[in-house]
Amino acid sequence: MLMSGVILFAYRRYRRKRGDNSAWWLAAAYLTSGLGLELLAVEHSPYPQTTTILGNTLLLAFCGLACRGLAEATGQRARLWMALLAADAATVAAFSYWTWISPSWPLRSLASGIVTALMYGALIWLLGQAKERVIQPALRAMMGLFALHIVVNAARLLVWRYTGTSLWFSGMNILTIGGVALSYLWAESLREQEQMEYLAMTDPLTGLYNRRALDVIGVHEIRRAALAGRPSSAIMLDVDRFKEINDTQGHAAGDSALRAIAGVVQSVCDRGVRVGGDEFFLLLPDHDEAAAAAIAAQIHLALAGLVLLSPWDKRFAVSASIGCVTLHGEATTIGDLMHASDIVLFREKQKRRGASLHGARAALREESDGEPRVAPPAQ
Repeated sequence: MLMSGVILFAYRRYRRKRGDNSAWWLAAAYLTSGLGLELLAVEHSPYPQTTTILGNTLLLAFCGLACRGLAEATGQRARLWMALLAADAATVAAFSYWTWISPSWPLRSLASGIVTALMYGALIWLLGQAKERVIQPALRAMMGLFALHIVVNAARLLVWRYTGTSLWFSGMNILTIGGVALSYLWAESLREQEQMEYLAMTDPLTGLYNRRALDVIGVHEIRRAALAGRPSSAIMLDVDRFKEINDTQGHAAGDSALRAIAGVVQSVCDRGVRVGGDEFFLLLPDHDEAAAAAIAAQIHLALAGLVLLSPWDKRFAVSASIGCVTLHGEATTIGDLMHASDIVLFREKQKRRGASLHGARAALREESDGEPRVAPPAQ
């Protein structure tokens, strides 16, 4: 019963999404198993056989209810829990038969042991199907507890021959039930920790890594490339006329431009970083000059036809300047790559600005070489 309260508290504290009722199912499982153990512990019941059957029924119901809760907790839609509850009902019928109609304590204990082993085996199989990586340590702990319970129960039936094992049996059930509860809390804590790490290392607007993530991940990646004797490359990308987009199209359009460029970055590199307001950085370990230039060309090609729609349904184009650099040597750092790529980016922007200025001057010269324009007479 105490575990039921713990699980419900954890549900309130670590609730992941609306509609996740795993904690309620687990609380029901612990409530029934707690009542079952309490009934089995009664020594002077006026109806000992009925008390024993009811206690075992509630204890076995734990598997079915826990199966439903664990299926929801791991994002699975398993109907296995119905089969486990059906097995519980069949076991109760067998218990009743071997208790009142044809009394046989060994057969009743053997049936209980086999059904319990099958139920816990089904729970192990269910947990093994879970694909969520972050909670795997907690799931493995649950699987280990269920496997240990199967082994102890088998030893109880085959080695100890049903005698002198009530303490072992009760203790093993308490260990399994309590351990699963703690493992469930551990799984929710792991999810919470992963979510906090994601928020701390991700730019909320674009979904790319932020500068903190670059400092954490980049050092390892560059060192790994250096130890393998491979160069490290980087691309610095700056949105052209970003202030003009904000001023003429609105800040919502500027955010759309940043998200669009972030999508292009994510399509060519899984280590894209937003390092500033309109600056992006791509870390490319194990990439030489040719490979880095090919990625830069892909970005240019993707941005060439990028046209967005402002909140006022006005189309505007988005472009960017790119600085690409490759460095060799074990002493290469994130700072070196950022500084070198920033210099190349600055030169690229100067070159493009000079080309634009040269084109404007050429247009003025062509206009001046045509027919002379006569100024209107003064009024």
